[in-house]
Amino acid sequence: MRHALWFFVLVSSHGAAAEAPGARLETLKDALEYGLRHSPGMNSTDRARAVATLERKNALAKLLPAIDLSAKHGIQKSSPSTRTEPWYGELSASLTENLYDNGASLTELSIARLKEDLADVRFRKKRDRFLADTAKAWFQYLKAEESLRIQGEQLQLLRKQYAALSSDYRQGLKLRKDYVRFRTQVSRAEIQETNFRVAREEARNGLLKILGVAPESWNRTTVSVPSLPRAGKAEEDHEWKALMVENHWEWRIIRLQREIDEKEVNLEIRKFWPRATLSSGVKYSSADYLAPGASVKKNDRWDWNALLTLEYNFLDWGTRSRNVEIAREKQRISSNTLHDQALEAKTETESVVLQLLRLRKNYRSALDLRSLEESNTSMMETEYRQGRVAYLDLINSYQDLASARRAYVEAVYDLKQAALEYRYHEGTLYDSVFH
Repeated sequence: MRHALWFFVLVSSHGAAAEAPGARLETLKDALEYGLRHSPGMNSTDRARAVATLERKNALAKLLPAIDLSAKHGIQKSSPSTRTEPWYGELSASLTENLYDNGASLTELSIARLKEDLADVRFRKKRDRFLADTAKAWFQYLKAEESLRIQGEQLQLLRKQYAALSSDYRQGLKLRKDYVRFRTQVSRAEIQETNFRVAREEARNGLLKILGVAPESWNRTTVSVPSLPRAGKAEEDHEWKALMVENHWEWRIIRLQREIDEKEVNLEIRKFWPRATLSSGVKYSSADYLAPGASVKKNDRWDWNALLTLEYNFLDWGTRSRNVEIAREKQRISSNTLHDQALEAKTETESVVLQLLRLRKNYRSALDLRSLEESNTSMMETEYRQGRVAYLDLINSYQDLASARRAYVEAVYDLKQAALEYRYHEGTLYDSVFH
């Protein structure tokens, strides 16, 4: 018993220690592909699309013939008795088809097809929105990583200068106030580095969250940081034209939803019409074949029918009228919502282009500023070694250079994010990323 207990403990410990493998994300495309596979939100949207497809198939199946099989076996008694044996058996097979029902089934099929198209558009909208948000989180992480690297280089440079100043101070070549003021610069840089490090971890956690990485795998998931790119030709030199709101995902949804609402109102109006139903069927059956001397073939029979049924409800106490009014009110409510969404889509498309043009201008300015600050810092270092400028001027030059480099990093990644946002509103993000 004791050996069995120890075996159980060892197996349990091994199972608890087993860890799910982490992900390795080396490029933006890797991150996007991983997110599409593991995001719970994308999985739910894909399942909603599958449900719409199944509902469309059900609506189509209503137009097809139905085959029913039935078998009954048991004991049957009646009073007064008309049977010599209590055993009863019956087999039947029937084929039925509803040939016409005032177009209700065709209208329902049309609605189901529109809903399937709507679910597909919503899936693609969700997919592109997910790609845009994931890319934004990816760039935020790279921006935080690059900013931390710049601050680390700045801190190392200050520490190097501080070590030289400390040596001069101990030799009596520098005043104490200069030494203390330089020390405060180093302390500030250390605090800033800590802040950038925290921001980097928060950006990484935000990226892993949106990708759907399991919490227990966060520490084992690696995100590679490529060298800082320049803004590509597509972002820097592309002629960003005004977006056509008709291509916006929301606008496509609006068109489909309006068609669905109109058909649902028509479906309710049809209930006012006299109902004509044309149906046909064939049935084969056999009963009482369990009785002595009986057989299935001896007692079988065939039935067929072709029926035209006319129905009209003269009095329903206003139920149909209210149902039509309910459908129309729902259509009006939906129309108001869709109108607001159309205005929002138009506003977004206009804003995206303006934002993109502004960020492209900022990028070019940041590129020039970085180049100027690099030249200025190089000149200040030369003049400092020659004793022409004070150390505080050199320190300010280092700080200005670090700020210019961070501004350039932000400009690069902000422009890339804006370009992806433009592709999202254009409806071409998925193709532009994967094709």
